[in-house]
Amino acid sequence: MNNTTKYSINQIYAKVDSAQVPVNKREMFLRRRDAAAMRLDGASLKQIYAETGISPSEIHRLMDRFKTKDENGVCFGEAACIPGFRVKKYERIKQVLPKKSEQKGGMAGVMDNLLKAFPNILTSFIEYVFRRNAPVGRGMKYQKTLLFQDFYEICRSEGVSDNAWPLSQPRGAKKTISKLINNILEQNFQAAALAVGGQLSLIHTAVGNGIEPLFSQCEVLDVLEIDSHYLDGKFVLHIKGDRRLTTKDVIDRFWLICARCRKSKAIFSARYVFASQVTALDIFQVICDAYLGNWKPREKLSVTNLEYIPGAGMPYFVFPELRYHSIAAIYFDNAMQHYAQDVQDLCLEKLGIAVDYGPLGSPGRRTNIERLFKTLSSQVLHTLSSTTGSHPYDGRSDTPEEAAVYYDINVDEALEVLDVYIANFNALPSGGANKGNSPLEVIKAYQDYNMLFKPIVSELLVNSKDINSLCRRVTVRGSIAKGVRPRIKLDRALYTSSVLAEMPSLIGQDIIVRIDPDDYRTVSAFFINGLPLDILTVEAAWRDYRHSVQTRKLINRAIDKKSFQINIGQRPIIVYRNYLLQTKSARNNLALQRLLSENPELGDPVPHDKYPAGSDNSDIPDSSDRKEKNREPQWRSFSISQFEED
Repeated sequence: MNNTTKYSINQIYAKVDSAQVPVNKREMFLRRRDAAAMRLDGASLKQIYAETGISPSEIHRLMDRFKTKDENGVCFGEAACIPGFRVKKYERIKQVLPKKSEQKGGMAGVMDNLLKAFPNILTSFIEYVFRRNAPVGRGMKYQKTLLFQDFYEICRSEGVSDNAWPLSQPRGAKKTISKLINNILEQNFQAAALAVGGQLSLIHTAVGNGIEPLFSQCEVLDVLEIDSHYLDGKFVLHIKGDRRLTTKDVIDRFWLICARCRKSKAIFSARYVFASQVTALDIFQVICDAYLGNWKPREKLSVTNLEYIPGAGMPYFVFPELRYHSIAAIYFDNAMQHYAQDVQDLCLEKLGIAVDYGPLGSPGRRTNIERLFKTLSSQVLHTLSSTTGSHPYDGRSDTPEEAAVYYDINVDEALEVLDVYIANFNALPSGGANKGNSPLEVIKAYQDYNMLFKPIVSELLVNSKDINSLCRRVTVRGSIAKGVRPRIKLDRALYTSSVLAEMPSLIGQDIIVRIDPDDYRTVSAFFINGLPLDILTVEAAWRDYRHSVQTRKLINRAIDKKSFQINIGQRPIIVYRNYLLQTKSARNNLALQRLLSENPELGDPVPHDKYPAGSDNSDIPDSSDRKEKNREPQWRSFSISQFEED
């Protein structure tokens, strides 16, 4: 409000903290500021001169500076009262003359005059500075010296004479052009980061932008962050009953998938994947482990002086009262396996968990899980003598393969170390938002706080959901005319039971099967209306050895690629194991370790099948030479009406 006229004055101008003005300029600044304020309040020039000592002519000049607007449309205001503050950009009037042999300087404002005379120069040069004219090459070393020549070529193409600046300069105009490059880069931070640092720098620009996220606050156990990270190193693959593998048979990479609480920073589940890539089934199992809390400490540790510290473990092992706690959301990245239908059905349909994929190329929104992977790599694996480091020039040992064998660094022991480290990690104090408390202490404080409602699902409801299973809708096949009993097919293997085999009315109809991802030998069958049907068992070739859904898919894929063949009477699991042993490669070693982790029995000396993989069929007896046994199968008899809908 104007003190004299009592009219409102919109003070749209910059204000200055007088305490921050340099001492040698502060007294003049205060007098000028008071004079401008009095003039805005309608004081006369004589009155202002009497109180501040500033002449009327200076007041007129001061108010013109005061009302001058910057590039954002805001008046400079009090900033214009600072002695020496420039409110108008320098404009060169003097004509550019050739430099003397030893002359320095004297070229102020030359670049601005050039860009005014040839405006297309700046437009074209910006494309070079941000590397927009190059389809490839972003992220390689940014060199301004290469841009100098581009600037000269643009000037020539726009018609700048060879006798004019900058083409007339014997030593060029590197310093002035360098300043122009800096000014261009400073105008667009994201584009500059992409041009100078590449895609990784562009990703980092999304962090620390000063904009508050839409959902910045979450409670303990509300949000989980799930991601996967590959761990590099050389580890010896041990197989019981077989020879010690040499350096060429080592594993050089495996994956670690973790689920971490966003608020407490606690790790809820971790799974190791011995494959070249993570699949949707791996993510599915990590979510189930995090929700069900089935982790238990290892009963026996083979590594010397390796032990769990008191109170260590996964949260639901330490606090069983919080098992089946409802989770509000899971933060994923945009990896392909996270979009799988099984993962979405598990989260949305079974568990009622919201799925948040976030924007593309923004790992900064999941800082907790990303920092965890860096900690595990730097403090655990990269300290081993067989490490390969983050890249060839960061922590790589000279001969990691030889070190893996010499120091006996096998994959089982590496997994033990990681398991113990993760369990101990939850019990160790951490800084930041935890304020020196361990993740488990943060969860305990949440558990003991009685003012908060704990949304815990009843165990009866969780068991009824059968969370750790996959559901498929399949069609029953068979034919009465051909004598083919009812059965279903899952991943090229036939399933049936004594009940289903006596129900020809289901031929051509759909049923629901529930699959245990870790054991594909049996599935639970249900009618479409939800009534239970029976437990279906896989055909004999797949029945002897426990195997997962992923193993079945890998074997079928290998058969399609003609990597090996399976003859009559052979067990696919054994043929696949023998194939992995015979064909040594980094990928096959990973697959072999994953197969052994599923079924430890395969690590014992396994008898080769009668017809090994890769052999011809000359030794296979002809079917005409074998005696056919036409025995009537001992099926159980049930009334079909008991299973049909009304």
